[in-house]
This record gives sequence, structure tokens and C-alpha cells, in this order.
Amino acid sequence: MPFSDVIGQEHIIKLLKNSLKCGRIAHACLFVGPDGIGKTMVAKTLAQALNCKREDEDACGSCPACRRIENFSHPDVTWVRPTGLSRQVGIDDIRRLRRQISLKPYQGRMKVYLITEADRMTAQASNALLKTLEEPPANSILILLTSHPASLLPTIISRCQMMRFSPLNLGRIEDYLVKKLNLSFPKARLLSRLSEGRLGKALSLQEKAVWEEREKILNLACQISVQDDLEKLLKVAAEIVELVSNFKQELEERLKDELREVEDVISKEQLGEMRKERIAFLAGESRRKVGEILDLMIGYYRDLLVLKEGGEAINLDRKEEMEVRAVSISSQGIRKIIKAIEETKGFIERNVNLRLALETMTMKIAEELEYARGS
Repeated sequence: MPFSDVIGQEHIIKLLKNSLKCGRIAHACLFVGPDGIGKTMVAKTLAQALNCKREDEDACGSCPACRRIENFSHPDVTWVRPTGLSRQVGIDDIRRLRRQISLKPYQGRMKVYLITEADRMTAQASNALLKTLEEPPANSILILLTSHPASLLPTIISRCQMMRFSPLNLGRIEDYLVKKLNLSFPKARLLSRLSEGRLGKALSLQEKAVWEEREKILNLACQISVQDDLEKLLKVAAEIVELVSNFKQELEERLKDELREVEDVISKEQLGEMRKERIAFLAGESRRKVGEILDLMIGYYRDLLVLKEGGEAINLDRKEEMEVRAVSISSQGIRKIIKAIEETKGFIERNVNLRLALETMTMKIAEELEYARGS
């Protein structure tokens, strides 16, 4: 696809096009920004422009090279992604990259290596990559993509041209959803507000499973009330635990399948290490899932605060319900509820018992609702 098809990121696209026009593209680029903001799309377009038949500062999107890169089948464009149970980019991945990048391009003008989630490189992999960054081969470019640049070695960052991706204007996302996906204006407006300026997130919310989970979590948030007895409050916590448990079980089944595929061809020691990796990975992904759930609940209460102070909510489909509820709660009470949820996120990151932390959180929210109503 040509750069003109990319939504937003004009400052980055202008820089890349000028560099291509002058023939002075950096040997290593670091694309920084949250997931769903367009890093992968721009990286793929840059790879196309570097190998496009047109040999211009942009990709045509239609020549054989552009089509192969779009379909992830070009021999000179390689994607390096986290793999295995630990979801890491390991030393073997980087050694393979170093061997291949030293060869001449097979079909195109430039060999392009794109490392997604570059922050997931192991320490060994990061150090091995440094050697390539220090002495980059001719006719090659490395593009690192990350949502967490602080997790990268400072020496890697210093050897790359960093480009920070900015959230899109919500109006542009809304316009795209209406014109490209034929969504209704109310639906497009809701998705654009929920997207946090990330087109990828807006598109993911189109998935039925993602939307249904959001509905369930927001329902749980609004179910907590001052009238609830202890049993009802514990039930809310139990339902959140069940959501996480189901997520973990599905992930575990997938990882078991991966283990079955290799258990006959690796040593017992390697198998033992992979099982340890699986346990660590499941724990990390479960904590991440809890964080996503609690972020949705925080968003619900922030909307209450915004509506109470005359602003406009993000969860527009819940506006009428939240306007009614906001009347009975003080702003101070809502802020304390948000703080309680944020503290719970911190506890869970430190491996506190999940059920206990969530039960304590729901009781704190009910207490604050009671206090806020009284004040």
C-alpha cells in the first residue's frame, strides 16, 4: 500500500518519504507507540517503498514486489516475531537474522528485517543485535517495533532512528469507520472514543467476542452497589476470576498443543525448561488480562466523574445509565473508587492472590459508594 493509504502519522510519513527521496534512509529505525496505532502498517509500507518497482519515495502497492510484501512472502523482507511458550525473541532468532542479513538481496534492492515486540528480546538476543547495529551491512535495514521502549537496551535505542507514533484524531477514526466499513454514525462515534486514538483497537472492537467481553465487564462494574450484601459482592469478584480463568484455560490448551508437537524431538531438559516457560508465560498473560479488565472498570468510573463535572463520556452507549448513577455519588467518592481499582492492579502485579484482591476491591467500592451517597 502507498503511504497515502495510511491514516494519520503524517510527521513520520513525511520524514520517511524525504529520506527515501534523498537516499538517506537510516540503517535502523525504531517505531514506538501503543499497539494498534499503525506501526506495523507503516513498517510494511516502508519495506514496500524500499523494494517497489517504481523506485520512488513511495510504494505503488500493485507491482509484484509490493504484493509479495503485503502477503508476507517476499524473500528479502523478513518478520521476526516473539515465539515459543515464553513469547520471546531469542538468541537463535537474532543469529539467524545476522546470517541472512549479510547476504545480498535475492529479488529486491534492500533486505528488510522487521522485529515486532522488540522489547521481548532476551538479554542475549539484544546483545547479539547490537553487533549488527554497530556494523550494518549495505543494502539492508532493520525496523524495530515496540510499545515499551524503556525495556530495550539504551545502546540499542541510541543506534536507531526513533519515530514516535501519535494517537489519531478521533474524528478521523470515526470518518474511516463510516466510509470504509459502512458503520452507522453512532456506532462509529462510540468505537472511535473507545479506541484511544488507535485505529487497530477500534477495528478489534468490531469482533463479537471482544465486544461481548466488554459488555460483561461494564455490567459487573455497574452491578456493585450499596445495597449489595457480602455474598453479591463476592459474586462480582468471582465472575472476574472466572473471566481470567477461562482466558488462561484457552491459552493453556494452545500451549499444550505446542508442547505435544515438539516433545518427541527435544531432550527431557529442554522439555522441562519449556514447561517452566509455560508456567511463567501463563502467569504473565493472566496478570495482563486482569489489568485489561480493571482498566475497563476504571474507564467506567472515570466516565461517571466526567459526566458529573459536565464533560462527555467515552462509553457513549452507557451514557444514560451513568448519568443517573453519577447523581448519587460525589466526585471525591468516585476518585477514591478509581484509586482502589488502581491499587488492586498494583497488588496483582506483585502476585497477590487474585480472588482475595478482587474481593477486597469490590468491598472497598461498595464502602465508597455508601460513603459518597451519605456525603
